[in-house]
Amino acid sequence: MSKLFITDNGRVLKDHNEDLTRWRWAKKVLHLPRGASVADADLWIMASAYAGSKLPLRVQVNGMVAGNIKPIDDNGAYHWYRLHIPARLLRAGGNEFLLDADALAMNVWRLAIAGPAARPNSFISFDRGHTWRNDWMGLYGALSGEYVVRLRSQSATLRVPAPHEVTYADAGHPKLEELRAMLPKTVTRVRDPWKQVLALRTWVATRWSHDPFGPPYCPWDTPTILNWATHNRGHGGRGKVAMCVHFAVTFAGFATALGHRTRCVAITTDINNMDGHFVCEVFDDKRGKWVVHDPNFDLHYEDRRPLSAVEVSMLVAGGDPAIARLVRAGKGMPTKPARLMRAFRRIVRTGASYRLVSVWQLMNFITDPSAAPGHHGSVTYCEPQWVWFGSADDTAMFPQHADARWFERK
Repeated sequence: MSKLFITDNGRVLKDHNEDLTRWRWAKKVLHLPRGASVADADLWIMASAYAGSKLPLRVQVNGMVAGNIKPIDDNGAYHWYRLHIPARLLRAGGNEFLLDADALAMNVWRLAIAGPAARPNSFISFDRGHTWRNDWMGLYGALSGEYVVRLRSQSATLRVPAPHEVTYADAGHPKLEELRAMLPKTVTRVRDPWKQVLALRTWVATRWSHDPFGPPYCPWDTPTILNWATHNRGHGGRGKVAMCVHFAVTFAGFATALGHRTRCVAITTDINNMDGHFVCEVFDDKRGKWVVHDPNFDLHYEDRRPLSAVEVSMLVAGGDPAIARLVRAGKGMPTKPARLMRAFRRIVRTGASYRLVSVWQLMNFITDPSAAPGHHGSVTYCEPQWVWFGSADDTAMFPQHADARWFERK
């Protein structure tokens, strides 16, 4: 089985990364065992090409030219770029991957940075590779971290560990009591667990309108999201990013505070497009299964019984043409803005966004902010803490994959 070599933590910010020029070179060091050094590999690079840029991203491996990567002109959006690396360019031990672009100004390529780095394997050079440093990284020299450059070895001899189980918040944490105090009695007084989840979902769905355009990204903190979103301000200024991710995170925080076991779920039609969505699963003790809830659209899917995200994904993969008939929406279903409703009709009602499904491993972010990612949803999917359903073919830039049995566990 192929194995991914990775040193970054996926905490990428949407606006502060590394510009590359003929003077500004980036270096990534990845350490490979002998088994990986004798097999071909694929280099995965998370980068953004400036709108209209035609210049390639140049890649060297251990001092040898590996190839040029053509830019995807997508208005500066971040994408995963793939470059095949033949075994002859690799070696056991440290391998150096150098990236640059033949431009004088910082106007062609941006390389994603994830930070911080305890033991740096990423370096910046301002003199065409003569000297290197791990500080003064990023546009303003304010970062020290890891470039999001990963290598998937095609060696069949490497051991790939199974994904860890999901880590949940401590049920006795005092923050959960504060979250419960924020909820209306129309939710807390509902005694039936299923009806309580539905009441909470409707309440969360009606708190604010989906907004991906503000300056500051709401952190994954339930009370902060609710405050910033309802007041349209955050991080000292007007505006905020509070989108599908934040509906699900808010729902997960409150559901956990009410005693439900929850986990966040990222879904998408493809890693390299904007047809992704973010939902939440709640374990239904009565039915003994996970049920996916969409707090942005106040809905779930039901086919004789409520479905999990993986069950929806398998229906989509099986070519079920009538996923829309399974949608069960509550009173919080939005009717605007138009862009949101177009997305609903195209990727949510049809189930198309469930083609790829993943679960966030660190649900203790509800009480421990260090377990939350960066600007998820504002950049392409990149965090290694996602466990993806199925094989690694479509999600080869991620280290963790599992079958349905892993996703079915409580």
